[in-house]
Amino acid sequence: MSTFGTLFRVTTYGESHCASVGAIIDGCPPGMPLSDEDIQPQMTRRRPGQSRNEQDAVQLQSGVEAGYTLGTPIGLMVRNKDHRPHDYTETDDYPRPSHADWTYLLKYGIKASSGGGRSSARETIGRVAAGTIAERYLKMAYGVEIVAFVSSVGKIHIPDSAGDDDLLSEEYLQLMHGLTREKVDENIVRCPHQETAELMEERIHEAKANNDSIGGTVTCVIRHSPVGLGEPVFDKLEAKLAHAMLSIPATKGFEIGSGFKGCEVPGSLHNDAFMQKPDGRLGTKTNRSGGIQGGITNGEDIYFKIAFKSPATISQEQTTATYAGKSGVLATRGRHDPCVVPRAVPIVEAMAALVIMDAVLIQNSRKAAASLLPELNLPPSMALPPKKMQDKMTPRPPFEEFATPPAPLPTALLPDQDSQRGKVLVCHDYKGGYREIGGDEREYTFEHFCSIDTFVYFSHHRVTCPPKSSIRAAHAAGTAILGTFVFEWDAGKADIVELVAADGSDGFRTVNTRYADMLVELTRERNFDGWLVNVEVDLGIEGAPDSARKHAAALVSWLAYFSAALKRAIPHAQLLWYDAVTIEGKLRWQNCLNHFNLPFFQACDGIFCNYWWREEHLRATFELLRKVAPGRAKDVYFGIDVFGRGTYAGGGFETWRAMHAIREATPAGSPEFSTALFAPGWTVEAESLQHSLTSPDAHARWRADDRYFWEGGPPTPSVAVEAARQTRERREQRGIQRARQLAALTAPTASPIPLRFRAPVPADFDYNGPLPPLPGSEIAASRQKIFECVSSAAVSMQSSHDSEM
Repeated sequence: MSTFGTLFRVTTYGESHCASVGAIIDGCPPGMPLSDEDIQPQMTRRRPGQSRNEQDAVQLQSGVEAGYTLGTPIGLMVRNKDHRPHDYTETDDYPRPSHADWTYLLKYGIKASSGGGRSSARETIGRVAAGTIAERYLKMAYGVEIVAFVSSVGKIHIPDSAGDDDLLSEEYLQLMHGLTREKVDENIVRCPHQETAELMEERIHEAKANNDSIGGTVTCVIRHSPVGLGEPVFDKLEAKLAHAMLSIPATKGFEIGSGFKGCEVPGSLHNDAFMQKPDGRLGTKTNRSGGIQGGITNGEDIYFKIAFKSPATISQEQTTATYAGKSGVLATRGRHDPCVVPRAVPIVEAMAALVIMDAVLIQNSRKAAASLLPELNLPPSMALPPKKMQDKMTPRPPFEEFATPPAPLPTALLPDQDSQRGKVLVCHDYKGGYREIGGDEREYTFEHFCSIDTFVYFSHHRVTCPPKSSIRAAHAAGTAILGTFVFEWDAGKADIVELVAADGSDGFRTVNTRYADMLVELTRERNFDGWLVNVEVDLGIEGAPDSARKHAAALVSWLAYFSAALKRAIPHAQLLWYDAVTIEGKLRWQNCLNHFNLPFFQACDGIFCNYWWREEHLRATFELLRKVAPGRAKDVYFGIDVFGRGTYAGGGFETWRAMHAIREATPAGSPEFSTALFAPGWTVEAESLQHSLTSPDAHARWRADDRYFWEGGPPTPSVAVEAARQTRERREQRGIQRARQLAALTAPTASPIPLRFRAPVPADFDYNGPLPPLPGSEIAASRQKIFECVSSAAVSMQSSHDSEM
């Protein structure tokens, strides 16, 4: 058959020398961003070398509109521009040795007269394109990573064990665990071990010089696969993988995990014993099973190896027989590779993606049906505890807010990571709190995305997600937008202890990861760009002298897990830490990066230092970074309170002076520190405390203040009198944009997009209650609980927030 898959079905078409080849993909979920450019990189990796000059430019024909999949069949094609059937005239009388010429003729009674027809590797173009689509979904939905590489050519093998009879070494398993396609593609043979790659290349050149060919093996690793994939008995996942891999032309063998070496060691050495992983999950100490047990994925890396024979077409004369049975000599012409193993790498990756994608859809269908039944109340040996069945594959919540999320931050607009310039973050707030200002919606706007890199949608509630209108406004300007995860006051102290720690049997503290998974899922569902985590409570428990330190250590571990999970789901996502709690578990703002908060910084993408810093704090931070984290200066955000509460230079219209000091704190040529502006709502509050902004004059004065604050320039009579008292030398006012050398952006060519970030809303927009209890307590935690808490009001507010956009 020419169709592969059950729910994600791929049908390929075309022969080696026909007008085009391609595929029809049925079952792709709707709403996934997809274009020709998303598929082309893998097509380019699959392209032949010098033997055939094809560009392999893919063209999407159906199933995609406005850059998104429609859920209908996706048609794609690649035109054959370099097909030369005349290269095969000498095979009119001869079935080529070890080709499919004779078997196709026996089966169909007719065959293509040129090339291999359907048995040609040219057919795999459709597979690679379809696999790229499947892999794109798996990466976006679950963070799945699939990397294949050449592990042997002929008798030259990449070192994978200490001896011939040993199982795979830990060093080799670690190599697979961290391997990237960029590393694989560093050399022409696609072997990540450079010394072995050089020997492989020499062996391929030797075969070519002798008009001969050589085979080899490709190893593939699948990371972050969802658990529970695969069906009992006949459709075990390793059986589906073997089916897929052995359908690739020229394959002759398949092994998974320890493979055939596993037959040579006793079970006492081969068994994968269970243990609790550092993230709190149950896993295996070793992975000789290759990530699959009983035909079902267990959450470990899936790795397997495929053997490819030496290409059958060689330029040497071969004694064989004609179709009529007469002896003769066949000398083939045409364009043929002496070794196809390096070219097989993206084909293996594509077939692996198709298998996992199909299994995901099958498993999701089963779990969706099971979710409609009553919860099970059975012993642990028979069923997981209620609610703990909510894993990565749980069907997504049916909230309209999540069903139509805004587009993610465009890749082209992501911050330039190579730039030396420090970044600017805005954490928007008012001194008195959002709901204590007046009722005029014009007070709740932000129009200066062109001047910043990141906007934090801040509140003092436990979990705050940006609404869709805010995400759209930020992303339209290429600005990242973060939610907040905040722990304050007595309730916050109780919750943070519940979140990160519980007594383990060994006396140490263990970290619960469920809430991190919930927050990651929220981030992905709503398409925003990460979180600011703010813990402003002591972590100690009365009567437990060492509890604060243990809780702080557990919190660092939790942040490291959260950051890694966030990156797997959204590679550009940010996790920022607010400088409040120290590694000793004490609430002590440091106002700089030092050894008391360094572990939190190292676990996250950046730190938001409190705003009571002075120049000596800047110098001390630079010296510490030079020793422990060179190159990460941009990840340190020094806070500036625009209200001037203890901040450098006094805030207000003098805020630019603090920004200037931050920029100048690092030597020329070195990356700059970044800036975190807190509460730029000062411009509206300074005016509204005196007058209601419902007055046209007052509103005009506020707009003038706000523009003056951000853009600087000469003083004007329209600047509010009260706000003017905040500065001593108006003629020196430079503004935020000019302070970071962005004068070219002060007059956008198009009108700025206003973000009405916080009009008076129902009090339940954010979730401000205690977090759901931990798994193992009387009421087990559920990701659905967080969704309900955070999104119930978001849905009710959709019309008020999104009508503006």
